[in-house]
Amino acid sequence: MDHFLLLGLERTLTILDKFVGPETLFVGFSTTFMNLSTEHVGLEKAFDFTETTREGGGANAINFTYGVPITDSDLDAIREKIIGINPNTKLVMGGTKADFLSQAQIDTFVIGYADNVIVDYAKFLQGKNPFLQYSSTARGQMILDKDVNATGHDFVNSQTEFHETDLIRPEEVLPIEISRGCIFRCKFCSFPLIGKKKNDHIKNKDIIYAEMMRNYEKFGTTKYVFADDTYNESVEKLAHFAEAFARLPFKIEFVTYLRHDLIYRFPEMADLLKESGLKAGMFGLETLNHAAGKIIGKGLHPDKTREILTWLREDKGWKNNILLSSGFILGLPGETRDTISEWAEELTSFKYPLDSFNFFALAIGKPKKYGNKSEFENNFKDYGYYFDPAKSTSWINEHWRFEDAVYMADVLHNYIHAISRSKTHGFYSMMLQNFGYTWEDIHSNSWKELIKRQDVFKHNIIRADEYYDKLIKL
Repeated sequence: MDHFLLLGLERTLTILDKFVGPETLFVGFSTTFMNLSTEHVGLEKAFDFTETTREGGGANAINFTYGVPITDSDLDAIREKIIGINPNTKLVMGGTKADFLSQAQIDTFVIGYADNVIVDYAKFLQGKNPFLQYSSTARGQMILDKDVNATGHDFVNSQTEFHETDLIRPEEVLPIEISRGCIFRCKFCSFPLIGKKKNDHIKNKDIIYAEMMRNYEKFGTTKYVFADDTYNESVEKLAHFAEAFARLPFKIEFVTYLRHDLIYRFPEMADLLKESGLKAGMFGLETLNHAAGKIIGKGLHPDKTREILTWLREDKGWKNNILLSSGFILGLPGETRDTISEWAEELTSFKYPLDSFNFFALAIGKPKKYGNKSEFENNFKDYGYYFDPAKSTSWINEHWRFEDAVYMADVLHNYIHAISRSKTHGFYSMMLQNFGYTWEDIHSNSWKELIKRQDVFKHNIIRADEYYDKLIKL
């Protein structure tokens, strides 16, 4: 179900009433792309933006919770509705935030890639798979964490085919999974398949071609969000997909994650990316402090970072064609308020060759018993981190508390939006076209200017209403 947080509790319950029945094994939802907030705000208020957040700042706009932005009472009502229809139906949570296991109303948590385990789980619920391997929480909830990498799943040749019940709109920007995993092992990262071999877990180019052709013929789709942790992991990979894209009878446009240091090392990537249809590239610079960057696995010197970004914009013609953005992490080892203030002053000047930024407090928790763990989580004391005994996700080091880093991120966001320094960030730059915004509109205006119109939120609500009306009639 799309637009989950925009539908509100009443309509969510109506949808459950319609679709949950005596044969329903489970109702599942993903946490990965849920709206993030500092508190559980509830389905009715998840998009009840204040004037502050409309201006681009405010804590609810930039920070996050380790659960999902739904109140316990909402989840209670959802669970009550489901088991009222069928007491054997389970409530299942998956996605990147599922491994924090914070919702008492959930029966089962799915950790990592679910391709294999969700099928095994369905068979288990049917009584056909008594040997399902799983862990349990202290509350007795199931944790499906024994195959986080979907071992043996033929990802390379797997296909995604949207069904008519997905209610895809004409020319809608769609996600497409290009590859899985990352060849790097950044110290803060706990994603599955980090440190994979180069060019491993990459989709068959003919499969991607077929998916894009099918989406074009059925929906007119030409614009994509690439689901890929590092799209430019190798020149060979870019050439592999460039060949497939060139066979299409239309020109695609896409947004994806990139590593700037790889373009520095292999400058031929620049033309391959542009010619393939790149419209927005998200780099994980994380910091402009060289010492901190080397610790986390981002070792290119800030001077070379500025050099390659400037080269892309000015010499390779990306400036008026491709939006460049990056996330930045506050609270890394060795970083202080002074060091961040120093590089943030350079970063947020209008001369720096990035179009937009996001700032986040370092997101690590106490070592988890379940799922993948980052190097920082496994060996937090070696990097100078400790945890508030009362809060499993509230770290402390020599210079920061987690809450201080959250506050400084808020300050930096408020500043860049106040001076209209940041354009639309990352995936949003492509997805805004679903609401009628042109690329010129998105590329030429700051995020603050777009938000001031409030059209973004209005169109979100309109799309959710349209979706609900169609869904309830299926």
